[in-house]
Amino acid sequence: AVLVFQRANGLEADGAIGAATLAAMHRHLPQSGIGANRSAPFQSI
Repeated sequence: AVLVFQRANGLEADGAIGAATLAAMHRHLPQSGIGANRSAPFQSI
């Protein structure tokens, strides 16, 4: 994710890539064993 943000820095696609990355983080949080309290902020976005 960090590399994606660095490569997209200053580009018009930055917003779309950021949203896609955030969505990917949202999908993987429950699978990575993080508790519901940690994943709640991502679900509220």
